[in-house]
Amino acid sequence: MSILDKILGHPLTRGLSVDDPRTTLLRRSIIQDKAFLHALYTEWYKRIIGALPQKNEVLELGSGAGFLQQFLPEVITSEVFETPGVRLIADACALHALIAVAIATVLQITSLAVAIIMVGPGAFGIFKRMLFQKNAA
Repeated sequence: MSILDKILGHPLTRGLSVDDPRTTLLRRSIIQDKAFLHALYTEWYKRIIGALPQKNEVLELGSGAGFLQQFLPEVITSEVFETPGVRLIADACALHALIAVAIATVLQITSLAVAIIMVGPGAFGIFKRMLFQKNAA
């Protein structure tokens, strides 16, 4: 366990792998129980939804502990492992072709942090423009 895990890790998830589905379920519970975290996620989701040019055919990468589906019921939720509330089980690192098509045409990617990590630092500008073009005008 790293020093950061010891300092920043929640006691309920300490010692569990980030890829362990139990970690995701515990994090979901933590987000729901902590008023500040829940409010932060709620604000983020509202901003994302407000910035989407269309509200259909939206793919959320790394849906795991989140609750975007409460605000956007038609969202396609995804995660790398089976967990409650997830419609698509897929490794986003293997979705490069899908993401290229998604950005250009069909789907709107809503998980900015995951997409940037997956595609690389140069993707930030693309996703920032895509998600926040409405607010920039």
